[in-house]
Order: sequence, then structure tokens, then C-alpha cells
Amino acid sequence: MNKKVVILNNGLRAILCRTNNKGIVRMALQILQGSMHEKDDNNGISHMLEHIISACFKEGALCRKLWMRGAQMTATTRKSHTSYVIDGLADYLDLYMQVLSQMIFNPPEITPELLKKEKNVILCEQDSYYSSLNQIQDRCIQALFGDRNIGRMILGKRKNIKTFDINSLLELHRSSYRPNNSVLVIYGDINLDEATVLVEEYFGLYKSVDSYTLKVEDVSDTPTHYFNANANGEYGVISIGHRIKTDSDFTIMECALMILLAAHTNPMLTYRTAYELRIKQGMTYSIGGFIKNSGDTYCTGVSVVVKNTDIIPAIRIIVENIKQIRDNGLGEEELLRLIAFNKFQMLYSWNDFSKRSQAEINYALENGEHSYERKLECFETLTVNRLHALFYQFLSEADSSIACIGAFDRDEIINEYKNAWKGVM
Repeated sequence: MNKKVVILNNGLRAILCRTNNKGIVRMALQILQGSMHEKDDNNGISHMLEHIISACFKEGALCRKLWMRGAQMTATTRKSHTSYVIDGLADYLDLYMQVLSQMIFNPPEITPELLKKEKNVILCEQDSYYSSLNQIQDRCIQALFGDRNIGRMILGKRKNIKTFDINSLLELHRSSYRPNNSVLVIYGDINLDEATVLVEEYFGLYKSVDSYTLKVEDVSDTPTHYFNANANGEYGVISIGHRIKTDSDFTIMECALMILLAAHTNPMLTYRTAYELRIKQGMTYSIGGFIKNSGDTYCTGVSVVVKNTDIIPAIRIIVENIKQIRDNGLGEEELLRLIAFNKFQMLYSWNDFSKRSQAEINYALENGEHSYERKLECFETLTVNRLHALFYQFLSEADSSIACIGAFDRDEIINEYKNAWKGVM
């Protein structure tokens, strides 16, 4: 892969990646505006604006041009940014640039009817998400950091959605949807020099906002817990997470947390959490986890779906395995298996257009300091002692949160969680 970084006079940064993927391209324009930049009274507005922009686009002539050429456009709001992505044939690169630049940097034409419709759509989306078990990881992150910064829920608060008006949405667009608050990534079968000319032609037309600065609230001082004890159904879901503030290198930290997560969640690699819950006890089929960061603060967690009657024993098993890794570290052979597994996953995705391009898009948000190659090299530097010292810093009750959704007694769960950390059964 050949890569070129272009920075326009208006501040837009473009990462151009020429690959061997014949005839296809992915283009992503990322606006550095997400739920972590919101406050309590406007939580959800980033996601709302994404819906409005996408809806305006789908009703326009450019959308029909895009679809007539077999291309697809998707949009997603994240904690740190909002992403607009076009996948299509490489022959129409100039059209994709025309579409993204006009769609994103021109103010959306919001009518009262459109606003009302999209509000209803988002309220339905909230009803579906907030009544499901799928929210558990977001709830654990919210408990770890508080309802601020990376802990803010992307879908926002129901009362906010109802009160957002056209002026507030246009003001957010004016202040944040600007070239100097954007990162463009083009990945695929492209000519780097020709793509550079097109980027300057289509994206160089728009002005920057000199006074714009990203504003993010500090995370809470200490983690809390999240409980929803009124969920219907036979099954519940648990997520136990930890947070750590560190000046460690981003790539080293990410690789270490990938090792830790695989140790918990892959029953074929270790005899730890997933093996105990799924293979030995037969309590669950679904076990997963997450890794997130906000600047120099990271978090990771394990999530598992179990019967409500198995919530307490599952909590004990998860906490006990966390304590074992904290106190004793990983074994030499175990670490070799975990490193090999993670390297395989990375190399496998390396050859997958969708996964590799998405990785490059994510790396672009980190100012180009990270890469596949660097991460692969980093795994080779991880040792049992180095990881043990790192895990020992933050795998404690004080740096942990538990999020739980199901039918249970809240006080009983809290007591059992504390006792599990104390080793009281």
C-alpha cells in the first residue's frame, strides 16, 4: 500500500491510500463531532444532525447519481466523531468527492416536516436500543467515566430529542462541520496524484472556522455502577469494566488490552473466563468485550449474557479471573497463543477490504501515529512481566464498574460484587 497525506490551506487533512483492490474505493469524511463533545442539555444532537444530513441527501439529485452508479453511502455517529462513508467503483471518484463535499459542508435544508420525521425515527431507535441488552457495553463505559465525555450515550436523552430545533442543528453544523475539523480518507484503487488534485478541487472551496476548538468535559473522578433490574425475559446481561489513565504509548496500550480481552473471551486459547462460563459451567453462549479510549484514558470490559438465575455466579467467575490475571499474570505459553491469535486476526483483516479500510480510517483520527505494521511489531515486544506490571496497575475494584440489565435484586448484586473482590463467597 502506498500512502500520501495532504493538508489543504483550509485545514482539512486527507489520507490517500493506494491499494491492490482492483476497481473499488472507500471514501470516508469524518467530522470531529460526537457524543463526547456534548453536554447534558444537548446530548444526542450529534446523532440528530447526522440523521438530518443523511435524510436531506437521500431526497436530493446527488443521491440518485450515486445510486445509479452502484455506490452506497452510510453514516454513523461515534463517541469522538461522525463518519460519512461512500463505497463504490473507483471510476467515479470525482463524483464521490462532489457528493461528500457538498453534502457535508453546505448547510442542510431542514424543513419542519423533515425535522419531525427524523425525531420520530430517532425516538423509535431509542426505544429499541434502550429496551435491549445491546446497550450493556455503553452502560458499562458510562458507569466507568460518568455521563460525560466518552461516557455519554450516542443516542442521547429522549427529552433532548424532542426539543432540538432547526436553529440549534444549523448552529452545530456551522461550528463543527468545517474543513479544519475534518479528516478525509480515500482507500482503494486510486492514483495518488490524481486524487490529490480532486481533493483540492472539491474540498478546497470551503472555509475553515478559525475560532473553533473541540470542547470535552472531564471524566468523573471515580467509577460508579449501572443497574436496570426491571428488564423482561429469562436472560440478563453483565458487563464488568476497568479504566486506566496512563502515559503509555497508544499502540502498546491497545495491544496489551487486546491480549487481555482475548484471554477473557476466547475459550479455545485459555482456561479463563470464557472457558469457565461457556465450556465448564455451560452458563452462556454469548461472551464478548470492548476496548475504548479518550486521550490518555482507556477502558476495557467483559460482557456476558446469562440467565437471571446465573447472574451472581457469573459475576463471581468474571471477578475471580480478573483477580488471577492481576495477581499472577499470564503464563509464557498462554501469552504466545494470545499474541499469535491477535496477529492472525490482524493479518486476516489486512486482506479484507472492508476491515483494512476501516482500520486506516480509524488510524487517521489518531493523526497518523499508528498503523497495522506498528501494531504487529508491538506484539513482539510484549512480555509476561511487562503485561503483569501493566495489568496490576488497574485491575482493581477501585478502577472497576459493573453494569447489569435483567431481573435481579440490586442490593444483592452490589454486595456479591464487593464480596467477589474481597474473595468472600
